[in-house]
Amino acid sequence: PILSDGTIGAFTTLTYLPRLLDDTAVTSYNGYLYVTGGNTNATAQSTVYSAPILSDGTIGAFTTLTYLPAVRTTHTAIAYNGYLFVIGGGTGSQTSGQSTVYSAPIKSDGTIGSWSTLRYFPVGYNMAAADTYNGYVYVVGGVDIDNTVYGSVYYASLTTTRAFVFNANSQIWPESTGLGGSAALFDIQN
Repeated sequence: PILSDGTIGAFTTLTYLPRLLDDTAVTSYNGYLYVTGGNTNATAQSTVYSAPILSDGTIGAFTTLTYLPAVRTTHTAIAYNGYLFVIGGGTGSQTSGQSTVYSAPIKSDGTIGSWSTLRYFPVGYNMAAADTYNGYVYVVGGVDIDNTVYGSVYYASLTTTRAFVFNANSQIWPESTGLGGSAALFDIQN
């Protein structure tokens, strides 16, 4: 637990993942813990798991969810406003930085819907970090395919008023383009 003085209590082992994994990404949303991708014995994975977070801070059993469209390691994951996002990462090699941003709707039972590919991140990165605050996603640092380390900070709006654009002339909603939630991620249009 996080104590009132900002320190933390002792760590306790909880429910194990269904398989051994490293280079995964983890996030939480609405009472569920999500684990995406990673490596098993140096083999990249596309598996996504969730486990309910119980009122005492422990977690229930992991469930296998809808697989990512492609394997991902050393990526980052965030959850915001009913969507699970997976940003960048590699395909098994630390020099295989990807620029793909995926999203999947999170259902009330902790499962997820189908993955959509959003607009691509400006650079193919592994090992970046990401977080959300007040309707924005921030992606920090990372390593590109040439193994160059970056200190860049990118951000994008995750709010539907800025992330979805309706073109009144064509009368096409972004959802019909197959781009999914927050379709204009990293390519914001006002």
